[in-house]
Amino acid sequence: MLIVENGRIAEDDAPHALAAHSESRYRQLLDAEDAVRHGLWASAEWRRLRLEGGKLNETGRRGAYAQSAR
Repeated sequence: MLIVENGRIAEDDAPHALAAHSESRYRQLLDAEDAVRHGLWASAEWRRLRLEGGKLNETGRRGAYAQSAR
């Protein structure tokens, strides 16, 4: 795998080898992606909507209840 940064090759190795080193730019990218996935996408601020039977329904945080969205 090649990691290019500012137009130059920053790293060149197998993905598993790059991921195994905490100082690797690739490892830092994987960690940043993980932080976004767990922080942003898991946020309770997101609305959860489902289209069922032609109706748009908003579900609770864990699908505990459903109410019709208007």
